[in-house]
Amino acid sequence: MTERILITEFFDDLEDPRMEGKCDYPLQEIIAITICAVISGYETFKHIAIYAEAKKGWLSTWLPLKNGVPTQHTFGRVFALLDPGVFEEGFRKWVNSVRQLTDGEVVAIDGKTVRRSHNHKANKKAVHIVSAWAHENGLVLGQVKTDDKSNEITAIPELLETLNLSGCIVTLDAMGCQKKIVKKIVEQDADYVICLKGNQGKLRDHVEKVANDTIGNDLDDCNQAHLRRVEKGHGRQEIRDYWIIDDANTTGPDSNWANLRCFGVARNEVTSNGKTTVDTRYFITSLACKVKNFARAVRAHWSIENTLHWSLDVTFREDESRIRIGHAPENMSVVRRLALSALKQTPPPPKPPRKRRGKVVPASGKPREESVSSKRKLCALNDQYLETVLQQF
Repeated sequence: MTERILITEFFDDLEDPRMEGKCDYPLQEIIAITICAVISGYETFKHIAIYAEAKKGWLSTWLPLKNGVPTQHTFGRVFALLDPGVFEEGFRKWVNSVRQLTDGEVVAIDGKTVRRSHNHKANKKAVHIVSAWAHENGLVLGQVKTDDKSNEITAIPELLETLNLSGCIVTLDAMGCQKKIVKKIVEQDADYVICLKGNQGKLRDHVEKVANDTIGNDLDDCNQAHLRRVEKGHGRQEIRDYWIIDDANTTGPDSNWANLRCFGVARNEVTSNGKTTVDTRYFITSLACKVKNFARAVRAHWSIENTLHWSLDVTFREDESRIRIGHAPENMSVVRRLALSALKQTPPPPKPPRKRRGKVVPASGKPREESVSSKRKLCALNDQYLETVLQQF
C-alpha cells in the first residue's frame, strides 16, 4: 500500500485553505480521492462523492478515513479555495519524477478554453489554459491559466519559466511568435519551430518571398531540403511536403530573432471525394538545416490537439464541465491532465489466454492496445488495475 500513498507526497507543500481545527477530512485524503475518481471516469464533485462512498472499503486500505469520506460540498469548497499555483507545482513534481528526458524531444505549447467555466453573474470569463505537451513522453509538462485581461502572449513566458526544456524542440502556433518568447526558449538551451501568420505580416511575407525564390516550381533544385510524405486510405489521399531553407540572408524586415537559422515551409494537399485542398504554412526555426527534424517537429505539434485537447474534450468532457466557483476550474484542469498523463504512462493489462477447440491457447506476445477511455472504465471496475495506474505516482 505504500506505493499508492505516494500520490499525496507531491502535494506536501500545499497549504490547507480551511480554518485550522475545523476540518473533518484531511487535505491529502481529499486530493487522493479526487485523483482516483477522475482517473476512473468521475468528473463532477457530486459524482466524485458518489465514487468515494462506493469505494470506501478499498480507499480505507490505504487512507485513514477516520471520519469517513467527504461530501460533494467539501470537495467543491476545497478545490475552489486551493492555491492553483502551488497545486500545479505539485503536478510538475510528479511529471519530473516520471519524465524521461530525450534529446530533441518535441514540446508543443498551445492554449485551450474550458468553455463552460464562465460565471456571468460574477462577471468571470471562461478559464483559458496554456499547456506544454511532451510528444514522445505523452505527458503534460505544465500549464498556466491566462489572466482575464491577458492572453497567451503573457502566459507562455510564465509557463516556460517553470519547464526544463534543455535539448528540446519547442513548437508554437502564430500566437507565440514573439521575440521575447523566442529569446526565453533559446535561454533554456532549446530550439524552436514557430508558425508565421498575420501577426508577423512583414516577416511572413519575407519568408514566403524567399521560399518562392528558392523553391520555385522545380523540386529537383532543392532535393536535400525537401521531404515528401504520402498517405492513402478510405478514399482519401494526403501529400505532405516540407522544405527547409538555409538562408544566410535572414536579415529581412524585423529580423532580430534569437538564434534564427532557417525558414521552413509545410504544404498539405488533401484529396477527398474528388475535391483537393491545399494549405501552405511558413515557419521560422533555430534548427539546423535538416528537413527531417523540421518535418518531425511540425507533425508532432498537432499531437497537442489530436491527443491532449481531443482527449480532454471527448474522454474527460472538459468543455462540458460546469465547475465554476473560485479556483476550482483551474485546479480540476490540473487533475484531468494529471489523470490523462498517468493513464498514458500505464500499459494496458495483458490479454487473457484463449480457448480453441477445448485447448487453452496462450495470449500472443503483442502488446494489447486500449484507449484512454477503456483504461478509465477498467480503473472504475478493477481496483487492481487502478493500483497499477497509481503506481505511476
